[in-house]
Amino acid sequence: MDTIDNTAKIEIFGVHGEYFCISGPGKGEQGVDLMPKLKGMIDAPVKSLWLPGAYGQTFVDFRWERRDVVFTVNIFDDGGDAEVWRTIDSKWRFAFDYVKEATIRFTTSDGYRDLKVRLLEEPKAYEDGGWEGKDPALYACSTVVMTLAAELPFYVGPSDFYEWSGDTSSGRQTFKLDVDCDVPVWPRWTLTDQARWRLPDFSFGNQEYGRGIQDSGRTVELPYLPKGAGCVADSDPRVQTLMAANRIHLQGLWKGKDLLYPIAGGTYSRIPIQVKDVVGGYRMLLEVPKWYSRPWSRPVGAV
Repeated sequence: MDTIDNTAKIEIFGVHGEYFCISGPGKGEQGVDLMPKLKGMIDAPVKSLWLPGAYGQTFVDFRWERRDVVFTVNIFDDGGDAEVWRTIDSKWRFAFDYVKEATIRFTTSDGYRDLKVRLLEEPKAYEDGGWEGKDPALYACSTVVMTLAAELPFYVGPSDFYEWSGDTSSGRQTFKLDVDCDVPVWPRWTLTDQARWRLPDFSFGNQEYGRGIQDSGRTVELPYLPKGAGCVADSDPRVQTLMAANRIHLQGLWKGKDLLYPIAGGTYSRIPIQVKDVVGGYRMLLEVPKWYSRPWSRPVGAV
């Protein structure tokens, strides 16, 4: 096997549909390849928090920071055609935006993982190569230094999906999780109407609310979903938890309750779900995202 076949494939999906493979199998086929000294692309940035103590400092917590990525690409036309180079150069620049997110995808034997990025500052064009300083059309070759930022500092892999349905008035089911990533993830439930659902909200040892042990088996009953109010129950704190299809205010009917906990990375246990007071059958879809701190890794707990 050629050594290149074992390297990470790095692809760019631009904001207008542009595509480039800049490293690994197929690199440079679109006229752009990655140069050495890639920075900020591996481990997600973290800041740990400490308090002064009698003997040094005491660890309190940590927080994830914005991920800044800096890398240089070489833009070229193999045939030395300046007009072709200008086209490739323009496509590369237009692939990135300050508002819209482009995607950097790493593919290895561990599968693919995506990082969403925006421009943090303007690209530094035509000044990093030793030959540069003249019109790059003379060589049909140039460098561009990209400085990008990722709002979500994690690589996102394909989600796991679990389905359950029935035609009885009540039911109970369990699902075996396979959360092989190293970052806690927030499950998302899609639930049919005319039913009363009870969802798992286990703490998995999380002490954010000081109830890591007490909430190890926590479940939460949703308000009854009337006809037309099939809903999404999203535990991600960045969004509203309950959103009904007919836009009724389900959150206000929940009496202050909420989904509190993410699923811890490296979780391979079972979780239960219950439904009752069903009219006309029920169906459920559970999505478990996969977030990773690195572009490649083996399953957590399996190595």
